[in-house]
Amino acid sequence: MSEGRQTFRLVHATARQMASRAVINAPDGFVCEVRPAPKSRDQEARYHAMIGDIASQVTILGRKWDREDMKRLLVD
Repeated sequence: MSEGRQTFRLVHATARQMASRAVINAPDGFVCEVRPAPKSRDQEARYHAMIGDIASQVTILGRKWDREDMKRLLVD
């Protein structure tokens, strides 16, 4: 294994087989992590556009908030 790190996107049976083979062949002490894929740039752009829309249309505590402050308010 080059540099000891491999990543498999589990989108079809062949990818799952390759990931399984990598786990079986990994040396003792290696760690296997299965987690959801990180969000894509498209998702992030859409998310920020939606926050901008909310910021321009919604009044909270008697005032309009900029995009960054609205994001903080929504997350909180």
